[in-house]
Formats: sequence, C-alpha cells, structure tokens
Amino acid sequence: MLATISPILPVWGWLIISVLFYGIGEYISKTWANSPSSIEVLGVITANALSAFFWLPALFADNKLAVIGMAWLVLAALSTITIGILFFKEQLSFVQWIAVGMAIVAFVLLVTDHY
Repeated sequence: MLATISPILPVWGWLIISVLFYGIGEYISKTWANSPSSIEVLGVITANALSAFFWLPALFADNKLAVIGMAWLVLAALSTITIGILFFKEQLSFVQWIAVGMAIVAFVLLVTDHY
C-alpha cells in the first residue's frame, strides 16, 4: 500500500501533512488540559494516528530514518512552539528563542546536505 501512495507527494509533502496533524493533536491536547472532556481525547488520538499514518509514506519514499526523523522532530517542535505562542499566548524567554533559532539552523543543515 505504501508503495502505491508514496509517489503521490514528495517526501516533504508527506512530512508537512504529518506535522499538521501533529499540530492539531497538540492544539486539542492543550484545550483538553484547560477543560477536559472525552471528545477531545478522541480528537488527540485521531490526530496523532493520522500524523503517524502520513509519516510512513515519507519514510518509505526516502528510507533515511536519521534525516527524515530529525527533520520531522524539528518541524514538530516548531509547530508546538508556534501553536503555544499564537493560540495560547505563551511566551518564550531569551534563551528559549536562542534554542528555537538553533533548531531552525539544525533543520536547514539537515536538509541542505540531503536534498
């Protein structure tokens, strides 16, 4: 099945879709933490399952776990930070902003050598 759907999008397309569903799961989990309900738990589970599902074609297409995995982790961390800042008005300290900058540099270094 993965061999059939994997060529539909480039690797980065699959990664972005996967991270988008991860971000949706993060958003729902934060709203659940603020006021718990059963429907939000189902939403988090569904979003994370879809994130994993869309991760698999990316891995199948490139088969470079170290690069694809680290790229996904950096994108996922950046999406979590973005959601926290934009939707929940969280703030980062100066040191944390430096870490965000370093994550972006790490991402660029990972993908430029590979693609």
